[in-house]
Amino acid sequence: MRGDGKRLRLVALALRPGSIVEDCRRAKVLIAAIPVRRDCESPELVIDRFDVLKGAATLTFANGGIHMETVTEIRSKRPWSPGKMRD
Repeated sequence: MRGDGKRLRLVALALRPGSIVEDCRRAKVLIAAIPVRRDCESPELVIDRFDVLKGAATLTFANGGIHMETVTEIRSKRPWSPGKMRD
């Protein structure tokens, strides 16, 4: 907790398979350039190389949680883009 009452969250970037075990234990958000195939239960959000294939993403930290939105989700809202139409 910071002095202003806001929670800090550790975000880890895993570039090698050897770092995933420790990152899964410590981080609240894990972003991995490699596939995450093992159970990784500690982080609130895990983004691996397959998630990155969905396109660029934004992370929003609000109301005690984390929300991720990808370009693919936004694009599919347009009638001329492939994907399901959303309200």
